Amino acid sequence: MSAKVSLTPLQWIAAGGALGIALLGGAGLFVLSGKLGDAQAALEQQSSEYKGLVGRRTFPNEQNIATLKANNEAVKQAVAVAEKRLRGDDSELAKITEQDPIAFKEVIAAQVEKIRQAAAKGGVKIEPAANEFAFAAYKSGKPSGAPATKVLAKQLFAIREISTALIDSHIAAITAVRRTMDEDKPGNPSTLGSSSPEALHGVITPSDDHLYTVYPVEFEFTGTERSLRDALAALSQNGAIFVPRYLTVSSLRATAPALNQLETDSQQTNDKGKRRTFIVAMGGEMVHVRLRVDLIDWDGGAAPKKK
Repeated sequence: MSAKVSLTPLQWIAAGGALGIALLGGAGLFVLSGKLGDAQAALEQQSSEYKGLVGRRTFPNEQNIATLKANNEAVKQAVAVAEKRLRGDDSELAKITEQDPIAFKEVIAAQVEKIRQAAAKGGVKIEPAANEFAFAAYKSGKPSGAPATKVLAKQLFAIREISTALIDSHIAAITAVRRTMDEDKPGNPSTLGSSSPEALHGVITPSDDHLYTVYPVEFEFTGTERSLRDALAALSQNGAIFVPRYLTVSSLRATAPALNQLETDSQQTNDKGKRRTFIVAMGGEMVHVRLRVDLIDWDGGAAPKKK
């Protein structure tokens, strides 16, 4: 038999308050437990990052700070060298100015003849298509005006330097030389329609920030793979900035060597009567190369003076 509980109004209010407190406490505990879970996840992430830092030993200790300072100094020196090379205030490229068109026609002829003589001395053949080194138009004609001579002079500089690198690298032959034909209106797309075999279908282009101008030229030549590597290395060490933009290489050998020929070669002996111990089956053949190179002409002002 159950007893009926009789509470006074005040007791009922107290009981209701106790129940409300219990419910709120449960809800608070639920919220706090969620926040605790978030805090634990954040702590685990921080712990993981800390362990990663420990593993990489990147503490800001004396040794690491010294390394960072040394790296920063090396970067500064590299930037200083790059700026000096880019600006090239004492280079031949930086000293190019407008000239009298008739006089400059003679400059072109003299420079082209020097390249031919250097090629002959180095045993490099100049094919008929490359004989004028992309300046055939000025063998009889002359530049349209003084502004055009400045553009042409920079193109002539690029062609001379690249030719020299190829000749000094002992390639076999220069088969074609091309340049953009926009000396009268640099960067004008209308010049792309030139039908000259010496025309490179491109234009002289300033950079977006107008800090430098790109003068593209193109060469085709034949030689060994080693002569190609040597030529690219020479261009990278030139005082001016030359950037190879496009390169295709194809072997002049149409078929692989026959096995019986390799066997015959293996029986050959040197002047001491010893047989060859190593034969290069493929990889030493002549290649035909098409190389586009951009001459970077720095237009930016002089470096700001240090205070």
